[in-house]
Amino acid sequence: MLILKLNNCTSLQKYIKFYTGQGWWLTFKSRHPTLSLRRPEALACNRAQAMTKESIMGYFQDLGAILKENELEPEAIWNMDEKNFVLTHKPPLICARKGVKNVPARVGTFRESITLVGCCNASGNVLPPLFIVPGKTNRALHSYNVIDGPPQSTWTFQQKGFMTKELGVQWLRKSFLPHLSKKRPQLLILDGHCSHVSLDFIETAKKNSIILLTFPPHTTHWLQPWDRTIFGPMSSGYNQECHNFTTQAVGNIINKWVFPKIIKSVWDKHATNQNAISGFRSCGIYPWNPTAIPESAYSTAVTPKPVSRTGGANPSTNQPTPTADLPEDMALPTCTNPPTDASISTIADLPDDKVLPANLPTDASISTVDRPEDTLPANLHTDDSISTTDQQERSDLPFTINQTPSASPQQSTSCLTKEEASLLQFVLDCENQQSKTKPTETALPEYYSILHPSWSSAINEEFNLPSSSAQKQTMPGKHQILTSTEIVNEKKRKREEKLKKENEK
Repeated sequence: MLILKLNNCTSLQKYIKFYTGQGWWLTFKSRHPTLSLRRPEALACNRAQAMTKESIMGYFQDLGAILKENELEPEAIWNMDEKNFVLTHKPPLICARKGVKNVPARVGTFRESITLVGCCNASGNVLPPLFIVPGKTNRALHSYNVIDGPPQSTWTFQQKGFMTKELGVQWLRKSFLPHLSKKRPQLLILDGHCSHVSLDFIETAKKNSIILLTFPPHTTHWLQPWDRTIFGPMSSGYNQECHNFTTQAVGNIINKWVFPKIIKSVWDKHATNQNAISGFRSCGIYPWNPTAIPESAYSTAVTPKPVSRTGGANPSTNQPTPTADLPEDMALPTCTNPPTDASISTIADLPDDKVLPANLPTDASISTVDRPEDTLPANLHTDDSISTTDQQERSDLPFTINQTPSASPQQSTSCLTKEEASLLQFVLDCENQQSKTKPTETALPEYYSILHPSWSSAINEEFNLPSSSAQKQTMPGKHQILTSTEIVNEKKRKREEKLKKENEK
């Protein structure tokens, strides 16, 4: 795959037949012995973008303040999480003869998903788990031999076997609070799942002097102790136990009845005190250590600036960059007879030589709007370092540029082609027209939707103008102290508004 990418990216293909082969890779690898081909781990885009140093340091700052203010010992610092186990397991690696194409492994025929809810503290105390099986009534539990499950474990049902708000409150009252000591307050750290942030869950915890702290969204793969040291080994151990059970006899299959026995063996091996202590230490919770998260964890949140594929100007020749790599329907309009008068300031003064697309509006009220010069973007201002040739070329632009030197001598000026400048003139006129009529927030992007998609993205990227095709990018959320007065009052207000709307209906 690397060699194919190099063949496609090399610029020598335009002139000579140059292909990178296996020999090139071997010599390149011999010159760099520290490099090797590795299969990367799959990481969701939202998790990659959420691992910013600002959000993680903010979380650790509040965590440290809670630990110091309440003088919490490791016995009073808890973490809970859920994990799904499917009856159709994934077979592990086995030893087989080379060249054999058919290497089967028997798995179960049931595809039900059972949810396991685990909780432990920083001192290594692991509470008995809660299991949620799919079903509508209590009869769903009759298919499971719960006696063979982990000791003192709790079994309940839900229609799809998922964690819900009601089950979250049930777990807090029956599986968590009875195992706590009388010392208060205590801290419970969890993710922002809907079952953990309900008002009933928060009020029950606050009534029992339990401080609730959530992780920043989509960061549990680095900050969750259960994900770091327990659930990972449990997943591989569950697959191995299921494989061992099916290979013991031909009639052995993984079903609901044998699941408690298998999960008990996995639970006893991996949900240990040492793994729990290691999880809190590796996540920097206890002992409190923000540097436990390596710098490499934040590298995924740094994204390079996208390269615009529009037909911009070549800085060396000031000629428009060829757009041959773009489809025909994405090619920018060309200006065959550009204007030379620098005093042109409105779209009506432009020649009719296909400077703009044919489907643009021709309303005179839009094209003759007076626009002050200070409405132009600040990065269009030139400085004293511009050569005479550049000034002559900029005189061909279809609007007047204020020749005010920039504040920083190192600030680069924006170089636009004539057709780009004409389209920019139209965008600015539309913006002024919309500001006078005071439209809705979504009316302005409709004017830009008639422009070319490639140029719209370039305008938005270069001058921070709205684009119709641009998607809204939401910033990653932050952690929350759920038992704080502000959050409790906000949730009460939303519940009252919801009840009021339901009563009105």
